[in-house]
Amino acid sequence: SLLTLSRLEHHGLEDRLELIDPVELIQRLWQGFDERATEKGIKLTCELPPRKEIEIEASLFHIILNNLFTNAVDYTPEDGGIELKLEFRGSTSFSLEMGNTNRGLKPSDLEHFFDRFWMGNQSRSSGGHFGLGLSLAKACAEAMKGHLVVALIENGARVQFRLEID
Repeated sequence: SLLTLSRLEHHGLEDRLELIDPVELIQRLWQGFDERATEKGIKLTCELPPRKEIEIEASLFHIILNNLFTNAVDYTPEDGGIELKLEFRGSTSFSLEMGNTNRGLKPSDLEHFFDRFWMGNQSRSSGGHFGLGLSLAKACAEAMKGHLVVALIENGARVQFRLEID
């Protein structure tokens, strides 16, 4: 992932647009996280639109989803929740919001979320993470002509990511 991140930041990637159904990709990719989430008592709530094929860089979208799902499942406390909402805004544009129960993040942490190798407090620096996933997700979003932002909501009780692809 460090090599992919470096390529995205310095050279970009060739446009490899594919016609895909983001709803199907989200559902298929979540299957790989469902067992671990269930073991932790994490409930996933999805608000997905009717299925629709759009032309996007599927491999980059896959990387973004994988990193967001990994962090959400790993850092949501037991019996917490993950919410996901996808909205189409045209033939190739969409927004994705994904939030999860927060465990120990502070507003001052937000400015570092996308920094390479940043993992925050000790509760976030275990479990095989290296602090590259969110940097990579942000670089992928930018390569897709979009942006990825993070916020603490509900008085800091939840962390929420918003991906906008135009």
